[in-house]
Amino acid sequence: MREGTGVVSTQVLQEYANVALTKLKQEDSILLRILRLLEALTVVQTTPLLIRRAVELRKVRRMRAGTGSSSARDWRGDVREVVASS
Repeated sequence: MREGTGVVSTQVLQEYANVALTKLKQEDSILLRILRLLEALTVVQTTPLLIRRAVELRKVRRMRAGTGSSSARDWRGDVREVVASS
């Protein structure tokens, strides 16, 4: 959030608000303050394409786990690979 590059989905925001109010019993004023902070993030709509890419990244991660490769550089390459193939 400090760098202004954060992203959150509408689904995550809705689920957070619901859990905060119903299960955590947060006061409305606290939840509203947190939601105002989250307004600084870019909000993306969950789409079938976004879900498919998440599944593809999971698959790539599993493949990488088998090779013992887990550096940040490796992960960026994985992401580029999945995005390029879509």
